[in-house]
Amino acid sequence: MELKAVTQLTPDHEAQLYNYLRLTRQPVGYLINFGHKDALEWKRLILSEFIPSSAQISAD
Repeated sequence: MELKAVTQLTPDHEAQLYNYLRLTRQPVGYLINFGHKDALEWKRLILSEFIPSSAQISAD
């Protein structure tokens, strides 16, 4: 989760979150902006390369 307080989210903010997701090997991240004028602004970013496939999950 990346929190911001800016007037508008930019592609640079998304790139920063993608880098964090890759470094931590997490498939899902949220970019949340509390500085938007009228409402909360947010985006969910997904890196499918870190979502385990059903072939990788072993049954007990």
